[in-house]
Amino acid sequence: LDVQTSEQQLQAVPRLIGMWARNDFNAAGEFLGRMEPSATRDLSIEKFSEIVAALDVEAAATWVLEIEDRSLRREALEGVMQRWRASAPDAANAWLRDNAP
Repeated sequence: LDVQTSEQQLQAVPRLIGMWARNDFNAAGEFLGRMEPSATRDLSIEKFSEIVAALDVEAAATWVLEIEDRSLRREALEGVMQRWRASAPDAANAWLRDNAP
């Protein structure tokens, strides 16, 4: 039960961040900026970037670079880049060239 509870807690904050980002992405971003590095923060940034990519894909990509877990960062960046390349492939590729780790 402890493992399930921990997993539920780990997923709860990112879900809340996602809902918050839909309503006020600036406030949600400010909150994320104050969170201590953790798995919860990484998952929250991933969720946040999914929402923000529809509004400001470059900002979403920049946020993804804040994810400390390399595998999660790569996965989240691929998702944002896929969306960006669909609408502005040259801009997406230029950003990736200049900013990707």
